[in-house]
Amino acid sequence: MYFRIIHDETSGEMSYLLADADAREAVLVDPRGRDLPLLQSLLAERDLRLRWVLRTHQHDALLPQELALLARLGATIRQGQDAVGVQTIGQGDLLAFGNEVVTVLATPGHTEACRSFAWRDRVFCGGLLDVDTCPHQPYPVAPEAQWDSVRQRVFTLADETLLFVGHTRHAQAVTTVLQQRRWNPFFAGQSRDEFLTHAATLRHATQPLLKPKPFTDMTITITKAAPPPTQTPYDVLGGAAGVQRLVQRFYALMDELPEAYRVRSMHPEDLQGSAQSLFEFLSGWFGGPDLYAQKHGHPRLRMRHNPYTVGPVERDEWLLCMTQALSEQVADAPLRDHLIRTFSQIADHLVNSQGQVAAAFND
Repeated sequence: MYFRIIHDETSGEMSYLLADADAREAVLVDPRGRDLPLLQSLLAERDLRLRWVLRTHQHDALLPQELALLARLGATIRQGQDAVGVQTIGQGDLLAFGNEVVTVLATPGHTEACRSFAWRDRVFCGGLLDVDTCPHQPYPVAPEAQWDSVRQRVFTLADETLLFVGHTRHAQAVTTVLQQRRWNPFFAGQSRDEFLTHAATLRHATQPLLKPKPFTDMTITITKAAPPPTQTPYDVLGGAAGVQRLVQRFYALMDELPEAYRVRSMHPEDLQGSAQSLFEFLSGWFGGPDLYAQKHGHPRLRMRHNPYTVGPVERDEWLLCMTQALSEQVADAPLRDHLIRTFSQIADHLVNSQGQVAAAFND
């Protein structure tokens, strides 16, 4: 068995990697599209074939590029809500990977089509228990169903069952059924009516921000149209030209900044080859043509760094250049912040005792 937790410290979101190490098959629970390179590195590090992408819930209306990014993982996406390119799942469905099996539990509440996933001694329950911590929707859509899901489906499990949440404010990914049954502030310390009142208060606190303004006159204001819901980061950046600008600025900063001396010294004198490789990689990662994989196969970022020394200094210098380049070249603030966080996670993951972070794209 192989098990990893991937935590976004900024948003509090949690993802999980489960694997049968002998059969080399894996499952991802609630992966985030912005973490694609990190997830691919984790899979490649142990030569794992991804069998399923399992989603306890989703907010794709707010994150329109999410499904397109997750599809790049190359595995079947399974979730409760029907959508193009996914397969729906319901109560009692069994999903095999290697010699392991995940059992699907229907646990509506946070959204109407929420699912939980039972594997061995643990259950991955998304937004079921931490009612107000989801960064995209801090309240339940169906509070009556959520109460029943928790009290009738989760709290009836064995005391020792481990419960893994989809998002948390305090980086506590796991508790037990016994702990939640006794101490959960929403479901252990309140009656059903009190919970429904609390849930309504949470929703009311958020919903006024979404209500339209009253109609007062016949004035029509024409504003710039929002980006189409199918846009990927590649589109938002302006396609190949935008990605090229980002890459060129990144390597220009590496050349210019004295603070990047060590990471620059590990690159060849001519940076054209490095820039081309990074452009090809980012093209595919951002949702455009998968140029790097077409030429070199799977990126295998961790493996490509093994011959080099990746220490804290090299990591920080590389991130300095990339963060500055993103700040200058990416106008969309939410996308820019996501990319900075994701590049930071990848760089942390690649730190080792043998190599240097910048050398990954030298070939």
